[in-house]
Amino acid sequence: MSAHLDTSELEAFATRLGVAAGQVRRAVQPTLSKAGLNVKDAYAAQARSSRHFRPLAHTVSYDILPDGMSVEIGPDRARGGGAGLAGFFYGWPRGGGGSGDLDGPLEQEAAVLGRFAAEAIEGLL
Repeated sequence: MSAHLDTSELEAFATRLGVAAGQVRRAVQPTLSKAGLNVKDAYAAQARSSRHFRPLAHTVSYDILPDGMSVEIGPDRARGGGAGLAGFFYGWPRGGGGSGDLDGPLEQEAAVLGRFAAEAIEGLL
């Protein structure tokens, strides 16, 4: 007794997945860039709203890392203010600072990023 299974649709789908896997980075990168910009802008807005940390708002920047799938957000050392922003978000050893919210903008953007990244990936299939 033998049976013949038609796996042509499965094989075609596997081929599409293989092609899509190579295109994910390029499809998702604009979404990551926009998410990084939104979080950077939120951090800068927080600093601008502080009387003491307002001058450091312009030092917040973001970069897409070489892997193309990660975003780094933080102080741009060339613009100065790295230690000052650390004080804004984490506080100082002897008190003061620590009024910045690191998690809020990230959590808010995570849902949006997930939705748009999923749509971009879905478009590849």
